Amino acid sequence: MEKQAVRGVIFDLDGTLVHITVDFRLMKRKLYEVFIEEGIPANLLDESETMSRSLARIRQYVIENGDAGDMERVGAAVTRSMNGTEMEGVSGTTAIEGALECLRSLQEKGIRLGLLTRGSRAYAEAALQNAGIDIPFNAMVCRDDHPEEEAKPNGKALERTMALME
Repeated sequence: MEKQAVRGVIFDLDGTLVHITVDFRLMKRKLYEVFIEEGIPANLLDESETMSRSLARIRQYVIENGDAGDMERVGAAVTRSMNGTEMEGVSGTTAIEGALECLRSLQEKGIRLGLLTRGSRAYAEAALQNAGIDIPFNAMVCRDDHPEEEAKPNGKALERTMALME
């Protein structure tokens, strides 16, 4: 079997390159408050589900029971809420031990670097800066770069990151 050289590595952000400063429980609680304010029935809100699964179900409900304006309004409220919660603790973000050295080592070997995160672009950039990770990535794909339903963990997000790394 022929060996194939590694040409690129795609990293996650939170818990991989930086210590997590986002309070995800608070984010979920705030989002549920937004949903109730926007008229989403409480029986659609299941705190045991992942955020991406909840968002998909609520998106489907809005599509089936509203109009394009409703989807835009709810989507904008969700984005504001998530972005606000992410940014609350970002100034305290620190690098995972060895992350910067790992990135530098890969870059020195000519390996392309990608970052794929469910965080917003503003959060990702601020987190990297506050953590002192100043290595430029060849590609970065964040939650708000494309429609929410295409964000990580959707495979389209990974495909986009790989395409940008070529």
